[in-house]
Order: sequence, then C-alpha cells, then structure tokens
Amino acid sequence: MAAPALRMAWLLRAVAWCAVFAAILGVLVVPGMHGTFPSNVVERFDSISLVLSYAMGVLLVLATVLGGWDLSRLKEIPIVGRIAAVASGLVVVGLFLPACATRLPPIGSAMLVIAASSTAVIGGIVGSRAPHTRAASIALAVFASAALVHLLAWHVANLGGSRASTGLWNFGRGISTAAVVLEAAGQMIAAAWLGTRQHPKLGTKVAMASNFVAMLGAFLVVLFASRATETSPPWQLMLHASLGDAGVSPPPFGLGAVATFLAVAALTLGAAVSAQPVAVGAVTASLTLALIAHGQLDAPLRALAAVTASVWLMVASTDQRAMWRSMRTPAQK
Repeated sequence: MAAPALRMAWLLRAVAWCAVFAAILGVLVVPGMHGTFPSNVVERFDSISLVLSYAMGVLLVLATVLGGWDLSRLKEIPIVGRIAAVASGLVVVGLFLPACATRLPPIGSAMLVIAASSTAVIGGIVGSRAPHTRAASIALAVFASAALVHLLAWHVANLGGSRASTGLWNFGRGISTAAVVLEAAGQMIAAAWLGTRQHPKLGTKVAMASNFVAMLGAFLVVLFASRATETSPPWQLMLHASLGDAGVSPPPFGLGAVATFLAVAALTLGAAVSAQPVAVGAVTASLTLALIAHGQLDAPLRALAAVTASVWLMVASTDQRAMWRSMRTPAQK
C-alpha cells in the first residue's frame, strides 16, 4: 500500500481545485453580480457557486475524515497532539454541519475560529519538524494566528461600540492592523515556497512565473475594482461591489487597501500553488487550502479547509516516501 500522503494525493488535489474555483466565485464574482448583470445570468452563477460550495464541503469532510483516521494511527506524533487535533477538528465539523442550513450565532463563529485555529497551530508545530512540510506548516500557523487576532479585534471593537468608547474602538483597529501584518507574513512564506519549486527542465522559472502572474493578477483585480465608476463595464462594477465586502472588520489603520489586496492574492496565489505539477500533492493541496482559508476562519468552509490542511500536513510530515520524493533533484524527477 502506498504511503498515505501519496495514496490520497489525487483526492487532495481535487479538493484544492474545487476550493479555488468555489472561492473565486464566492469572493470575486457572485457577490458583485447582483444589480450589475441580468437576473438570469445572476441566477445561473448563483447555482454554480452553490454547487461548488457544497461539493467543496463534501470533499473537505471526506478528506478530513480520511486524514483523521490516518493521523490517529501515527505513533510518530505524540498522542496528546493527535487527540487535541482530532478533538478540535471534530468541533469544526460539528459546527460546519448546522452552518450548512443556518447562519451561526456570534458565539458559534467564535468557537469555529478557536477550534480551527487550534488544529492549525498544532498542525503547524508538527508539520514544521519535517523539511518537506515546513514552509506550508509555518504559513498555516501564521494564518491561524492572524485569525485569532482578527477575532480579538472584532470583539474589542464590538465592546467599544456597545460602550461608545472611542479608545476601545481604536484599540480594536490597532489589533486588526496587526492581524493584517500577520496575514501578509503568511502569504510571503507561501510565495517564497512557490518561488523555489524546481521544474525538471526549466528549473525555478515556471514557479517564479507563476508567482509573478498570481501577484500581478491580484494587483490588477484590485486596481480595476478601485477605479470603477458609474460608466464602467459590468465586470468592473462587479469587482468593485465584490471587493467592497472583502475588507476586514474593524478596518485597520492605513492598511485597508493592503487587506483587500491580500484577500484577492490569497485566491490567485492558491491557484498558482495548486497548479504546481512536480511538488508532493498533499503539500501543495494543504498549502492551497491554507491560502483559501488565510486569516478568515469565521466562515465554516474556510475553517474546514484549515482543518483539512492541518491534518494532512501532519500526516505528510511523517510520510518518509513523500519526503524523499520532494527532496529528489529535478533530473531524477
């Protein structure tokens, strides 16, 4: 039987690609289509987005369950870490299922962020011990830290609003600014990993080109969205309306545009990572899911994506066959 990370690489790549398409539709396309495109077009894209979201949810649950089963049998990982990761993952799955039918209350969203971040931090610590999963694991842990800081900022800002306290509101904005910086650091780690991938014939040229295209694509999307006017074409108005809801709350000090850019770059960079043909599938898929989730773990699908990435990074970190495959030279591949 093949090693777990290699045996399930096809499923994880399928999950990653489904997550990329679902996230692009759900973040950049569908939210801004209402009022800018005919109703029949909007309904068609709504249906496609809904199908992709449910498919993403089913695939994530399946991948998490299969990965959790493999994780529970890994004696290389301390039993305390395995129990904590599995327990936190079960909390996320348990909250995800009712979230498919109704919106979670604020306490449910907070529990979702804490449980998903706990699993991600554990996965980041375990995965960082192996060379082939280190970069992806560190990026995942940084994103989880950003999610916790976002949660703290949101609660402080809400407290300031309820008490009409400008000081608390500004303090919440300062915390939100720190969260944006953490998320930028996580994306820089992911971009650095992508830029060092080796192609059998072209070396790092393909990876560097993918990195450049991902960053340029995100920049152009934000640029066109910011310059939209009443006479702009519908697609530009769509981007403007979609990215209007992509910022963080409370707004950070001086980094509002950066936060919007990071929300788009997470999608384009995730697509570039998932398209890498020579890297180990479990690692690329996990990093893709970490980018799709980034620091916004209050959304059930993103929280579940972070849990799936955590579980499989832990499994892949102990997979010796996956490690040696990732360390082979381009000529050997």
